Amino acid sequence: MVVFGQQPNRHRVAWGLVFRRNVRRIGTACRKKTTQQAYGLSERCKRGIVSVCLQQCGRIYHTGNRRQDRTVCFLYARDGIFLSEGGTQRGKTRVLDRELFLDAGVFFQSNGLMLEKLIADLREITLSVSGEARNLPMADLYCGVGTFAVFLGEFFPSADLVEENKTALALARENVLPFVSCNFFAQKSEDWIKKNDCSRYGFMVVDPSRLGLAPAVSGRLAAAGPPYLAYVSCNPATLARDSKILLEGGYELTDLRFYDFYPQTAHIESLAVFERP
Repeated sequence: MVVFGQQPNRHRVAWGLVFRRNVRRIGTACRKKTTQQAYGLSERCKRGIVSVCLQQCGRIYHTGNRRQDRTVCFLYARDGIFLSEGGTQRGKTRVLDRELFLDAGVFFQSNGLMLEKLIADLREITLSVSGEARNLPMADLYCGVGTFAVFLGEFFPSADLVEENKTALALARENVLPFVSCNFFAQKSEDWIKKNDCSRYGFMVVDPSRLGLAPAVSGRLAAAGPPYLAYVSCNPATLARDSKILLEGGYELTDLRFYDFYPQTAHIESLAVFERP
């Protein structure tokens, strides 16, 4: 089954905004100007800009023979809130029937409406988990601020959340604990998975960066993963690479869905569901 999720009114609303500054450092004046520009666009868009971080990545990239520092500034506004690093950095946003804490310094999905569609689909998939798997705990790897566990954890006895960013994990604790019995692990997923038996879980959701699953994670899941695995990906190439490993390990790909999180760009978000026969 392949399902495409499309964004309504895609030409009227700025669903995401990224300012790029190819500079050595992002100074106060640059940060202030960027924030003002984003806020102005937010005011002109009925539903606002959907991304909320202002952060310096400090990565190196090549332009011809020159190497430059790349600074990427993200800003998030939705439903009357506007967060930015150096300004109001921490706030709450409503996703479906829940309010989630977030911080301008950590990752959060930028397109709120499509995020709600993705979560609704994950709930539907979770409800299809049957048999003994329903009575086992779930795990959320690369969990960020706990967005998925907030909505899926209630279907299982407990949930284990794994995230290397300690700020994000602290927010996950605030977001998830009111609804789910949880354990939290502040470490990389590839380190966590070496010391834990993945077959003890009935369901697992993974949401890695564009790099995809670390080899230790994909290898361990292929060898002894849970009966149900939901893989959220922002990079079809690494999803295809990891899917090959999972299929060779005995999983079957039972569902594949795509989401247009970033209209009029080449980027696509994917949800792949794997089951052990």
